[in-house]
Amino acid sequence: MPSPSILLHLLLPLVSATALLHPDQQTLDQHQVCSYQSDSRSVRCRCQQNESRHFLPIQLESFLKKDNPKVDQVSIEFCTELLLAIDLSGVTSTNIHLKLSNCGKVQIVNIKYDPENSGEKKLNLELENMEKFTIQKQTFAEATTITATNVKELLIYKTTFSHLSNPGIKIEKSAKVSIIDCVFNETSPGSISVNSVDEVEIINNQFSINTIEVVELNDFYGSNLYISCNRLHEEAVNLECVTISSALHTVSSATSFPASFFSSLTSASMDVKSERQGSSSVNTILWVLVAVGLVVLTAVFICVCCRGRQDKKKSDEEKNSLKSNIETERQEVDKDYEKEVMLTPDIETSVSADTIKKIDKADIIEKVKEQEAILHCEIQELRVNLGN
Repeated sequence: MPSPSILLHLLLPLVSATALLHPDQQTLDQHQVCSYQSDSRSVRCRCQQNESRHFLPIQLESFLKKDNPKVDQVSIEFCTELLLAIDLSGVTSTNIHLKLSNCGKVQIVNIKYDPENSGEKKLNLELENMEKFTIQKQTFAEATTITATNVKELLIYKTTFSHLSNPGIKIEKSAKVSIIDCVFNETSPGSISVNSVDEVEIINNQFSINTIEVVELNDFYGSNLYISCNRLHEEAVNLECVTISSALHTVSSATSFPASFFSSLTSASMDVKSERQGSSSVNTILWVLVAVGLVVLTAVFICVCCRGRQDKKKSDEEKNSLKSNIETERQEVDKDYEKEVMLTPDIETSVSADTIKKIDKADIIEKVKEQEAILHCEIQELRVNLGN
């Protein structure tokens, strides 16, 4: 059975590994980096001036004031690498403007809408002067517009838009734009407008109308244009198109955040009511790894214990078998001894009878000889007397 010290030594490397999983990742406190401007009913956030990766969960309801219970605009700037999660529940404003500017790499990992006011809000995303902006595997349940100017690379992947107005996505002065595997439930002619972009990829998307009507291209001469495998909602997907879209997404996301960094934060809950809860949700993956490690160690411990019990049981069975064999041999020896004891008196009795018979016969012979000698003497004496 393994000692507790051995289990402790096995657990320490696991805990150390999970603690070092994202050593340079920082979770920002929304009340430390963001401030509420009552005159403009806006929330302004500024990241720290360093090269660290940041996760910023924003819950707009926590900024609402009793005398001014509305937030119309959120601005975020000067973030080197940022994962953004935003909770719009509890916000009564019908038109919310989210502006990201002067940033490096930014990805929206979660957007939560207010289920009580479904269909009543409109979210406007404005992107300006950024290295890369990514939306991946999200659902925009309300009407949405995206405006991007001077964003070096923009990637929208496996995202669903309930309603895209005209223009819904407008991109200008960009090096590369990739819209892959997305679903646009409601679109209109010109919903996607691309202007002065070096490389355009619009692949394997679903639209409510023909792709040619949805996409509007301006000043794209000499650019790399790749529009393929797009279809209407009711059309079946082509297997070749799936392969192409997956390959293009791999290439497009190669320069973004590491995959391990995304996976640790995309499941972060937006149901928090305080920053402490938001911070703990970011570390959920660490606790999951620790729990898995404990389960593995417990399983190993149980296996070792069961193996020890089986060995002990086998040893006990061998001892009992040996003891039984010894008892059997001992009983056989006792039986043989009893037989010998029972035969010994008979032999002694037989010997004694023969000896007695031999002794009695010798005495008789001796006596006969003595009688003959006496008789012979008497005859001699008689002869002498008669001679005289």
